[in-house]
Amino acid sequence: MSLKTLLPAGLLLLGGCAWFEQGPRELVAELASQPPKYGLQPGGSIDSLEIDSGTGLLTVRGWHMLTPETKRPELEIYANGAEAILSLDRLDRPDVATALENPDLMNSGFEIKVKLTPGTEVTNFCITFDDKHYGPRLLNPHSPDQVRCTMRD
Repeated sequence: MSLKTLLPAGLLLLGGCAWFEQGPRELVAELASQPPKYGLQPGGSIDSLEIDSGTGLLTVRGWHMLTPETKRPELEIYANGAEAILSLDRLDRPDVATALENPDLMNSGFEIKVKLTPGTEVTNFCITFDDKHYGPRLLNPHSPDQVRCTMRD
């Protein structure tokens, strides 16, 4: 085998090791301009949704079924009155990994803070994502009293 053949293979191996050591890719979130289309399957849960109408701060906690193989792990958020995503933190969810018997979901939890137009009553709230294995998914509200996602045709 020549040096020309070994060099690209060695660089590929080193690049793969560097990714492995980094762990899961950074989770990102973006605001959607409109609600998602009908037909999405469930892919996690919105465990809590708290709105401080005085400050216009919406705090959302839940979990998703994004797998490590997804090149760009991104949550798309739609909420009437949403102005900006202020923060997104990834959280460990050993309960989800155990319940679904999938260790890839160990750090599937998240907390998102969204800035709302002050005084907004949130009447439509959706979180969606597109995973390499599971495909396009929608996070479902955990309890019946939470704001639901009204999808479009």
